[in-house]
Amino acid sequence: MPFISIIKANKYYISLFLLWSIVAGFVHLYYPPNDLFHFFNEKFISLPADYFFYVCSGFGRGEFVAFALIALLLFKQHRNIRYFSTAGSIGIALAVVANGLKAYYNCPRPAFVFGPENIHVPELVSVLYNHSFPSGHTTGAFALSTLLAFLVYKKYKHWSALLIIPAVLAAMARIYLGAHFFKDVYFGSLIGFAISFIIFVVINRFIPANEK
Repeated sequence: MPFISIIKANKYYISLFLLWSIVAGFVHLYYPPNDLFHFFNEKFISLPADYFFYVCSGFGRGEFVAFALIALLLFKQHRNIRYFSTAGSIGIALAVVANGLKAYYNCPRPAFVFGPENIHVPELVSVLYNHSFPSGHTTGAFALSTLLAFLVYKKYKHWSALLIIPAVLAAMARIYLGAHFFKDVYFGSLIGFAISFIIFVVINRFIPANEK
């Protein structure tokens, strides 16, 4: 499928992603990072919120992303070289890019900056101090939602765009759980989308759909 055709076929999802990118980018540039963190981390504290965002955060966990990519093999249409190549490449890219950037920048997490006693960290999660940028959960969530949207667009052309919702919730969850700053999740979302988009376009360009 040509590059332009992929854009047109997934215009609803891509449009929502661009909307998120612009709005979140404005928020990132306009508001002080510490104020942003405290707003999302402390504004909605409650036990139900703790459980809700803990579950949302799981959408971007490496184990969940790997499970989802493997689970798609249950569907006959994905048992081909194109899908194997796409899923495998995305999995490798996520591990290399996200972990590589984390190791390179080694940015402190909110618990290190403010002290764990001064932020909301639910008992459901561990307190983390280093390797904040980018958010690996957010990178994984947006990479997975992008791939899923691109795979199901034929049957669910309009509804596939809604797959961006769990990715955005995963991003916000990482701040609420005290693990990341807004910058971490914002750039994580851009990286995750870029990984899936680029790999999907390249592999669709060189591997025929009916290749077994």
